[in-house]
Amino acid sequence: MPVKAPLGVGLLHGAAGLLPSAEREDWLEEQRGYLVDLPSRRARWGWVLRQLAAMPRYAYTVRTGREKETA
Repeated sequence: MPVKAPLGVGLLHGAAGLLPSAEREDWLEEQRGYLVDLPSRRARWGWVLRQLAAMPRYAYTVRTGREKETA
């Protein structure tokens, strides 16, 4: 029987499309690990939403190799 993916992994997989392919699998594996350790459904959704909100900045940093300067 296949192992069921933690709640929210599908959304994170879609967001990972912003990352270069070399970074994508490592990032997804790290997120899966965090999700498995969270105790409740509400905590998992909170984690997923925070990661989705942070993805544009993270993707920019990974693609350019530098931090985006704050305004």
